[in-house]
Amino acid sequence: MTKCKWDREAEAYLADGEPCKRDEYGDPTKHCTARRSCSNHVGADEQTCPRCIARVRSNLRRIPALSALMLPVAITAGVNSEAANLAGPATSPVGWRERRVAQRWHLDAWEELGRITERQHLHALTTMEDDDSQHPYNVLTRWQMMIAEDYGHDLPERLTIVGAADYLDRQLARIAQDPEQDFPLLGSDLRRCRQHLETAVSLRAHKERGEPCPECRNEGQVNRLVREYGHWCEDEGCERIHYDDDSADVWVCPRNRDHEWSHEDYSRWVEERKGA
Repeated sequence: MTKCKWDREAEAYLADGEPCKRDEYGDPTKHCTARRSCSNHVGADEQTCPRCIARVRSNLRRIPALSALMLPVAITAGVNSEAANLAGPATSPVGWRERRVAQRWHLDAWEELGRITERQHLHALTTMEDDDSQHPYNVLTRWQMMIAEDYGHDLPERLTIVGAADYLDRQLARIAQDPEQDFPLLGSDLRRCRQHLETAVSLRAHKERGEPCPECRNEGQVNRLVREYGHWCEDEGCERIHYDDDSADVWVCPRNRDHEWSHEDYSRWVEERKGA
């Protein structure tokens, strides 16, 4: 273990208040690049320390296990839960990429023909839909496709969460020491994906918060509205009104329940604020 530590104010690794320039063997210091907070020293030809590689590998191996729990959790949590979203199918990464390429080609052609202006072209590019950055299928297969392309590996006919995780697991040590790869970004994506899955599988009622209550803002207070969903369940004996869409959802101020908006009114108000 090294005694140096990253100092935010000095923006440097310090050991006993002095810049860490030599390791315990007297050689020039090179620090792990996986995380700024990691102060472990690495070899001259290395980029990442074993501890950071193990941390990313742990997240990578946990994602398929958590993904397998989404369906049973969704059955309990209901169709409005994030587990239901994660248990469902994701966009094919190959199809999504091909669609984006086609969209860009058409935009370029339309600008050359004078059918759209350069400003309209730029606006269209910046407003294109993104794929779901939190769905495990998208996260893992997107990275599998990028790494396989860089290393000249063939992709399987069918991409899966387990297959992508196994592939990345086998390539992880190489990726971690490859200066041409963004290992910190891979680690960050896997960590966020794992955390998102753990939140969805916890079965706790996580409140969805929206914009600050407009009524309270007029009084100089900031209270973010909370979304309350319309009822839905599979209990055959339940006599409550059931909703299979968001028509009964409301957004309520946590400070004053008289400040309430339907989901439709709230969505319209948010769009008007964005356009203002």
